[in-house]
Amino acid sequence: MFGGGVRTYLPGLDPAWKPDAQRHPVMSRRTIEADPRRAASTLAALPQRLSSRQPLPAALLSIPRQRTRPRTTADGTDLAQLRSDSAALTALLDEAERAEAMRVDEINDLYAELAKADQASNEVRGENEELYDKVQESQRLIRFLREQLQEAGQFALAHAPADAEDITYPETFSELLDRLNELTGISFTGNHKVTRSLDSQSVDNWLYVAWDGLLALNHFAQSSADGAASGDFLSWCKSDASSAFPFPAAKVAMRESDTVARKAKLRTERMLPVPEAVSPDGRVFMQAHLKIGGGNTIAPRLHFYDDCPRSGKMYVGYLGPHLRNTLT
Repeated sequence: MFGGGVRTYLPGLDPAWKPDAQRHPVMSRRTIEADPRRAASTLAALPQRLSSRQPLPAALLSIPRQRTRPRTTADGTDLAQLRSDSAALTALLDEAERAEAMRVDEINDLYAELAKADQASNEVRGENEELYDKVQESQRLIRFLREQLQEAGQFALAHAPADAEDITYPETFSELLDRLNELTGISFTGNHKVTRSLDSQSVDNWLYVAWDGLLALNHFAQSSADGAASGDFLSWCKSDASSAFPFPAAKVAMRESDTVARKAKLRTERMLPVPEAVSPDGRVFMQAHLKIGGGNTIAPRLHFYDDCPRSGKMYVGYLGPHLRNTLT
């Protein structure tokens, strides 16, 4: 490159495309001249790792892997035999160390790939959040225009049927808790104090997402009681039946990871209260949850338990900061 720098590209990338170029920073001439051996080792490491992952040619796959041991010396003394055995074992240990180092490098590469996948997932989630904000802004604009029409005396026009249900959102999480009696299909069994604490930490659209989620859960519970719902809540969100009170399916998780489910401390945090009529222990494992927010250390979650087939109720056992998992 210009100035004596070096940039390394993987196969299939286009150096002329700016996003590809930005993902492969330059090793400057100054870095190379400061320590040529180290620079050469760094530049060679990636091609070496990639080549080591390639399958062997078919002609080589059929050749068995054999290790030769040093021949016994001519004098045949015990000391010479021990030295011969020691040399053979040392060679095997060196080979094992090299193989282990390769496995460690591969594991590190997999972690790096996982980090990239997580970053891509966060970017998609951010795009979903932006779209959600735009929908909320459109609804606020509709309410504002209706108020303007009412003030102008155009009551019929202001209250003409609309495609979307006009929703009055709570202004705080404390008000949200006070209004839960409006949702006959929801029974909140969680800690009110934890939920109210979100008022001092709330950002973005957490309150709107939480209320939309509760409305959707309530609508699902009512439809289930009427026999109009089939499948679980996630399936409901993906169907046209949820159009009256839609909720993004991408924000619904019906299960926790296997690690969370198996690890006692993490599972215990999700053993949340329900009436004894639902569970004799007064608690159930509420792994199903709604992703209320993300992008920071709070990332609120709403955990729920579907008891609609028996009681016709959705039990919400938790609404607050993200419970601990394998990443916290």
